[in-house]
Amino acid sequence: MADGRRVPVVAAKGDRMNRVDRGNPNARFDLARLPATWVNTGARGAGIFLIVFALAWGGIPTVVLILSLVHGQFRPELPMTLIFTAIGTGMLMLGLKLATGHEETTIAADRVTVRKRSLFGRSEWSAPLQEYAGVLSRTEHHSGGKNRSSYTLHIVDLHHTDRQRVVRLYESRSGEGLRGAWESASRALGLPALI
Repeated sequence: MADGRRVPVVAAKGDRMNRVDRGNPNARFDLARLPATWVNTGARGAGIFLIVFALAWGGIPTVVLILSLVHGQFRPELPMTLIFTAIGTGMLMLGLKLATGHEETTIAADRVTVRKRSLFGRSEWSAPLQEYAGVLSRTEHHSGGKNRSSYTLHIVDLHHTDRQRVVRLYESRSGEGLRGAWESASRALGLPALI
């Protein structure tokens, strides 16, 4: 979810477009006017890179294996190339999922609906807004590893007891604006502000 682009989407037939709150570029939804929709188009660039890499990683060793079988030059160590084929196939599937993924989340006055689709299928779920415990403000520390600096994400979620139904409303590396986003989301949805 964190990689998604903010895209304006028509909320209802004939309705004006809901746009991300211009006053807060880290907000995913403009909750001042419901229904509000956010579209995550996935990580297409990463998906395309993985597809190309997987075709080279798994494809070249597989072609070598097939050609050696066809020309009768089979050697006992050649079946080891199937490891590259298996890993390449997995990377190809992940790349296809990333490149074709699309997720649309709509928050209405009484309901939350999420629709996901990719090359591998579609799924949809919907839950009444009253099932949500509230609007949760939290932080997540991410260690940067060897060559990157660590950072903290400041997050506002529409909190549900089922982790699969938690909806990210706001995310930023800066704590500035977090409290305002948290409080305004709580007021707009009529749910308690949780810590």
